[in-house]
Amino acid sequence: MPNTKTHNTHNTHITHMHREALQASDMLKGQLANIKYTSALVDAIKTLNPSSFITVARGSSDHAAHFFAYLVMQELGIITVSLPPSLITLHHAPLKVSSSVAFGFSQSGASPDLVDTLTHLGEHGALTVACVNQANSALEQVADRFWAIDAGQELSVAATKSCLGIMTLAAQFVAVWQDNQPLLNALSALVDQFENPTKNVPHRVLDVFGAAKRVFVIGRGLSHSIALEAALKMKETCAIQSEAFSVAEVRHGPMRLIEANYPVVVFITPGPEQPQLIDFSIEMRARGAHVLAVCATEPHVIDSLTRAGVMILDAYAGKVPLCPTLAPMAALQRFYVFLSELALSRGMDPDRPLYLNKITQTH
Repeated sequence: MPNTKTHNTHNTHITHMHREALQASDMLKGQLANIKYTSALVDAIKTLNPSSFITVARGSSDHAAHFFAYLVMQELGIITVSLPPSLITLHHAPLKVSSSVAFGFSQSGASPDLVDTLTHLGEHGALTVACVNQANSALEQVADRFWAIDAGQELSVAATKSCLGIMTLAAQFVAVWQDNQPLLNALSALVDQFENPTKNVPHRVLDVFGAAKRVFVIGRGLSHSIALEAALKMKETCAIQSEAFSVAEVRHGPMRLIEANYPVVVFITPGPEQPQLIDFSIEMRARGAHVLAVCATEPHVIDSLTRAGVMILDAYAGKVPLCPTLAPMAALQRFYVFLSELALSRGMDPDRPLYLNKITQTH
């Protein structure tokens, strides 16, 4: 029988990272109250009938941009690509962007390479949008339009609610574009989910990942964006060498590294990708790996994983599952809270990772 004893995070020190992850609820509530600004942005973009979208971002914001891109292509059919800023800042590539919309995603809006890239794209005919948490940032100043994340102040170096905020704005953008009332209703329900995530972590999870030196983080589709962000946060806050892969890509070589006792995190959320993620989790557990499934899905899926010996971090705990578009966000928020506790258990301060700054300026 698996060890089902749990640890209640109420008994641990509440870090800024933990607290700010929970503030995603108020952030989303505020975004929905001001959804008219997203509606105005959608109207302006529809008028242009763009051929493509471009995203420009770094770090956590780039993972949120990855979520935006996947969702836009999946639901709206508009090709969306991530542009490496070095193509502009170092190589001055002659990109043809006159029929495109360029989105700059950033918590601070202060990095010179993002500012220079968005400026260049605007000068060459793209409509430019600065999606930033910090008002009056340099990125906002060079953009045609400002799209506020409205996450409020973040004190932790590791961004949480601002990353989730870009993802929730992405969902609102698609919902408004499609006039999708069920998705808007689901976003309203996500406010409560964000406010009351589950608190318990099995002791075995802290034991395994408390000693981990390297971890694979697996997702697919929208949950691949979440896996990318989770892997970065494990590096930042816990000093664990973590790599993120699509469940399809990991089979093209990297899976060779997964042997007995190798720690693996798998994000399992509803959608056509879910059966592959379940099968991979059970297969890796049979191989002897320590598998943690971060689940935002139906109870019967969790039961089957538990019977196979997979450890569970449940983002729902019996609540009605969210729609496939939003479930990855609930799973990510739950993982943020878990990582705050994991960092403390490893003797680290998740709010002040060594060698890192809140505002990173690259060129």
